Amino acid sequence: MGNCVYAYKGILEFLGKLRAEFVKEHPHYDVVSIYQGYMDMSYFSLSTKSLKDKGLKIAIVYLHEKGNFEVWLSARNRDIAKSYVSYLTVIFLVMQTFFMILIIRMLSLNAY
Repeated sequence: MGNCVYAYKGILEFLGKLRAEFVKEHPHYDVVSIYQGYMDMSYFSLSTKSLKDKGLKIAIVYLHEKGNFEVWLSARNRDIAKSYVSYLTVIFLVMQTFFMILIIRMLSLNAY
């Protein structure tokens, strides 16, 4: 197998462990299965009752070409998305900080 295949499998394995950590640490979150993608992006999403009631969810996305993680706030439709535009910057900054702390913690524990 080529290096690309090994890297792709490793990324998916890490994403799976990150997802499992969310399930374990936050059982009240609704965490869905990993979307593996076609070497463009891979992600899983999570939601709380409060977010779900507002038509929102959070996606933890790995962009393969960029080689980095992003945290996306996703809405059920465009009308809902437009109503939350003013909050996006603050939410992204807080969530990215939270997820970066979690990822750093996992890496320091050699959990990958």
